Amino acid sequence: MQAREPVVVIGAGLGGLTAGALLAQRGFEVVVVERHTVPGGYATSFRRGRFVFEASLHEIDAPLDEFDIKASAFSELRLQEDVPLIELGELCTMRLGARRVTLPARCRDLLRMLCAQYPEEESAIERFLAAMLGYSLTGLGGGLAGGSGVPSERLHAVLAEHLGRRPRSDPLADCERWWSRTLGEVLEESFTGRELRLILAMQTSYHLDDPFQLPLRAYALGFGSYLRRAAYVQGSSHSLSRALAERVVRNGGQVLLRHEATRIELEAGRVCAVEARNLRTGARRLLPARWVISNASPQQTFLQLLPQESIEPELRERVEAILPSPSITALYLGLSGSLAELGMPSYLLIHLPGEEPPELRRFAELSVRSPYGERIWHLSNYGAIDSRLAPEGHSVASVCLLDEAAAWPPRGSEAYRARKREVMEAMLRSVEREIPGIRDRIEHAELATPHTMARYTLNPAGAVYGAASVEAQTGRRRPDNRTPVRGLYLAGAWSQPGGGFTGAIGSGKLTAERVDAAARRFRRRGPAAPKSPAGQQ
Repeated sequence: MQAREPVVVIGAGLGGLTAGALLAQRGFEVVVVERHTVPGGYATSFRRGRFVFEASLHEIDAPLDEFDIKASAFSELRLQEDVPLIELGELCTMRLGARRVTLPARCRDLLRMLCAQYPEEESAIERFLAAMLGYSLTGLGGGLAGGSGVPSERLHAVLAEHLGRRPRSDPLADCERWWSRTLGEVLEESFTGRELRLILAMQTSYHLDDPFQLPLRAYALGFGSYLRRAAYVQGSSHSLSRALAERVVRNGGQVLLRHEATRIELEAGRVCAVEARNLRTGARRLLPARWVISNASPQQTFLQLLPQESIEPELRERVEAILPSPSITALYLGLSGSLAELGMPSYLLIHLPGEEPPELRRFAELSVRSPYGERIWHLSNYGAIDSRLAPEGHSVASVCLLDEAAAWPPRGSEAYRARKREVMEAMLRSVEREIPGIRDRIEHAELATPHTMARYTLNPAGAVYGAASVEAQTGRRRPDNRTPVRGLYLAGAWSQPGGGFTGAIGSGKLTAERVDAAARRFRRRGPAAPKSPAGQQ
């Protein structure tokens, strides 16, 4: 590259950081603008006394193989040198009525265990798990309709390796057959056992509150990848964010913390600069930009940062129609001793309320519409692994449940503070019933609500997975990384391919590739209009 072309990245979430780090390494002049005091968005941590709390990460799917969309970014940026991953031996433990069920991490072990417990459903179990793997091996590599570019015999060999045997049905045919179905529909049609349906829907809350609104293919991309390898980032997800930010700086770029992007400037319909305000001093500066990558939500990008006269009515309608994902309420606990001493050795516990396993049809009700003490919650026991989040003899845990910003009074009001106290008490009562004695171990407890999530990320309604994973916003219907504004791209959980850590990193990689390719065309032929409209295809 003869000249270092200026790129401004708005927001230091994983999507923006990944795109910025890749482009900086490829010779672009990158400036990342982030309003928070640290980079990372949801991929960060915070300290309270002797405890470090993970802001959001429970676990990450991390096969880092030829089929993993993160793998090439990790390899190009050599992230594994600074980001140690702790492989998890279990997918999770689930509370199902009166018993706990611990699910092994390796797919072949999970298949063997489930077939032993539910022998009458062995064929359906194998078929479902094989399809989950099939989606994860092909979906992000180009989509089944477009082909993954991987030879069929290679895919079937990998499937057999992870299952421990060659599947008796054709998983890729099942992927095609279930392409437009929801997770709930497929589980209800394929299995008779209530427990088994719930087990196989274990990761619904990583996407949405209702398995009957969640497209199976969106669920399967993540679940199938977890079946290949699940891990935690040692030292918290901030280790990953910090490593990405360091790659930007190491290659001549800048990460401007406590700076807020206030305006994207256009010249002849093309981006030319981003105005940034120093939140410490109030000073404003214009950052030249041939390319702008927004890690902010489409709502903020198009309806607040761009000149409103440049937004076509159709684009405005599409942006306003984007449905945010659910938010979360999180209870952070600093503990003396370990939860293993209280009979909770597992790393991740998924608690489904009730004396009997609930019907799958009640999942949405138990996720966001029930009283807080009677909801589904996930407990991440970071003391069960070498997380390095607490000193010796102590541990940290977080209890998370799906929530909605509309359920909370305005932040800062007395009603809000009172609601926080009520919700914390309700959640603690529920956790104490599951893990007796945990209250006596608590040295620090605090609650984060959907308003907290919105405050630190500016995501509408405190959405934690970007655009909701419903049919109208899945796959190529999700907001495109390219936009109708020349030189402007999106990256992160709101755009393709989807939410979560892997989706955001994959989005950043995809955006970096598109900016790099566009820059090459720009240098050869001058500016050209994008090939496809942004927002939603």
